[in-house]
Amino acid sequence: MRQSATTISPPTGIHAGVHASACPPTSSSAFTLIELVLVLVIIAIAVGIVAPSLSAFVRSRDLSNTAVHFIAATRFARTQAISQATVYRININETEKRWWLTKADASGTNFIPADLSGQINCTLSPRLAITCSLLLPDNIPNAAPDNVPTNAQVIEFQPGGQVDPATITLTGPNNGSIQIACDSRFDLYHIVPHNGGTR
Repeated sequence: MRQSATTISPPTGIHAGVHASACPPTSSSAFTLIELVLVLVIIAIAVGIVAPSLSAFVRSRDLSNTAVHFIAATRFARTQAISQATVYRININETEKRWWLTKADASGTNFIPADLSGQINCTLSPRLAITCSLLLPDNIPNAAPDNVPTNAQVIEFQPGGQVDPATITLTGPNNGSIQIACDSRFDLYHIVPHNGGTR
C-alpha cells in the first residue's frame, strides 16, 4: 500500500499574526547603554595616556622649527649682504625673546629694517628662550657694535661673505635646547649635533 505524503502548512488567518508577534527576537544588533559608556571610558583613558606625549612632541617641534627659521634668516642675510654689497645684521634681543633683520642704509652708518614683509622678524613662543654668545677669533665675547638697540646683540654679515662667529642657544620647556653655531668668519650657521660631532 502506498501512503501519500502530507504537508503541513503554516497557520493562516487571524491567529497567525498573534503567534509571530508574541515571540521575542532571538538576536539583537544594537548596543546597550552600558556598552557605549564602557567604550567611551576606554577612549578617554587612551587619550589621557597619549595626550602628554603629544604635547611634548609639539613643544619639541616648536624648538626645532625656531632653530630652522633662525638658520634660514642667517642664510638670507648672508646672501643679501653679498648680492647687495651691504652690511646686514641679525639683531637678537634675549630679554624680549626676538630677533629681526636690519641693513646698512646708503650712508653705511645707520641700520634700517631690511625686511618690510616681516618674514625675518621673529618673536619666540613664550615657552622658548634665546641666548647669544658672539665670539671673536680668539673666543673672547664681543661687545655690541654701535647703533644697536639696548639689550640686543648683533651678528653682522659683510658684503665679502664674512660673518660674525657666534653660538646661539634656543631653550625650550623641560630644559630642552638646540645650539646653533658658526665656527669661523666664512662658515655657515648650523645646528650643533647633541653628540658633539660636526654638522
